[in-house]
Amino acid sequence: MSTQHDKQLDHIYQALGAKGRFTVLQIVLLWVGMIPCGFQLLSNVFIGSSVPHRCANITKDEEFLDTYGDSISHSNVTVVYETCSINIVINDTVFDKKNCLFGTYYHLPIESSFVSQGALTSIANIMLELMRIKDRRLSAALGGLFWASGVIVLDIIAYILRSQSWRTIQLVLSLGTIPTFVEIFLLKESLRWLLVNGKKAEASAYVVTAARMNGTTQKKVSEVLRLLATIDTRINTERQDENDGQTTDSGSKVGLKTSDKMSYLDLFRIPRLLLNTLILWIGWFTVTLGFFSIYLSSTTLSGDRHLNFFLTALMEVPSNIFFYFGLNRYGRKNVIIFIFLVMSVGLVGSGIFRSFEQTSLNSGLSLGFNMIAMAGASGGFGILFFYTPEIFPTNIRTQALGMCSMIGRSGGMLAPFTALLSEKAKWGPGLLIGCLACVVVALSWFLPETNGRELPQTLDDVLSWFKTNKEKKQMDCQDSLLKRNQGNEENKNDNTIV
Repeated sequence: MSTQHDKQLDHIYQALGAKGRFTVLQIVLLWVGMIPCGFQLLSNVFIGSSVPHRCANITKDEEFLDTYGDSISHSNVTVVYETCSINIVINDTVFDKKNCLFGTYYHLPIESSFVSQGALTSIANIMLELMRIKDRRLSAALGGLFWASGVIVLDIIAYILRSQSWRTIQLVLSLGTIPTFVEIFLLKESLRWLLVNGKKAEASAYVVTAARMNGTTQKKVSEVLRLLATIDTRINTERQDENDGQTTDSGSKVGLKTSDKMSYLDLFRIPRLLLNTLILWIGWFTVTLGFFSIYLSSTTLSGDRHLNFFLTALMEVPSNIFFYFGLNRYGRKNVIIFIFLVMSVGLVGSGIFRSFEQTSLNSGLSLGFNMIAMAGASGGFGILFFYTPEIFPTNIRTQALGMCSMIGRSGGMLAPFTALLSEKAKWGPGLLIGCLACVVVALSWFLPETNGRELPQTLDDVLSWFKTNKEKKQMDCQDSLLKRNQGNEENKNDNTIV
């Protein structure tokens, strides 16, 4: 689908009522689906948190110490109960260590914790394709705010049920997915996707439903249906006219029609798509590792863990407000650079102050930098969810976003292990993830700027962004020559008929 088709789609959305009841309903349904995503992805912060514990007390101190015979004097012996050992201390010196011989004592009920995504990508794509070109930034802001609201609700539920078993908390959180079943009946497929995939009947049904809900006049409905027919005809014509083996920007041949359906294998087969994909993979891995590390560490900072989690979640709101006002003004690439730098500074600063003696000042500064890091990490998630679909063709958009999210989840799986690194060096996780964020900043210069550009529908749309001015002029000359030749042929045919 070409740029002209995108503009015609904008006319369709405008004619149907871009901010009508139908669009509002679709956004509300997406919000309902977004909230439980936060429940399931971050519930482990509470139901899998570490319960404070130590070795249980010795039942009879005197009898236990008698086992050492005359080697120690009871008067100057202190028994210290550690997490995994019982220390016999004499004059501030550890004389002996024993395992937890009498079991473990938990400071909280042991049932308060167990001892041991697919939806997000679809929601992000549908919300992006639901918007007009000038409203696309709204999808990034709304998506982030919807996610933040779900995380805040998660904290409230965990606080209310803090004295209950982790099984009870998990059951209540799982009940939050029940309202999403209404999406089966009310949430519509993207009009853009229907047209690109040749589903003309479903596209017409989409228009009729939207027009009925928005109260669109019959005259506008007829105009929209004519536009749909025009777009569908042109798409079919483009598919018939294109030849196999289009040349990529690197000069290699790909046995693929640029408007044909693509698969995830094309991400690795086409050099430019491969470069974009690899850079985004590093970005997704870094931001996911940082995002979940920040949330997991928020409950280990000094102070109430629920309050710390709430303040951390609250920092997701400013980044989404910044998206709305900054994406179109400063461009996608500049926002990516700024957001990842903020995350890097926040993580390094938090790690440094956590490594100092834990005074009230250092604890406050550590929490403050942690909140700054969350603003960056949340913004990183938001911009990648928004930017990734913008640089891939429609037929492969969801698959590309899904693969990026999958790579990102590997960072999420590694996030809990940053706590082990923190035990050895409290500044370690912040420095590691901060350096990775700086790598993403450097690599982002090789990505295309999509600000003001329509969503690419075909491979040609993506590759045209990277063509030099000379190549574009050559293509324009070839198109002009082709049209002139076609015009001459038509004139010859007309003369022959006469």
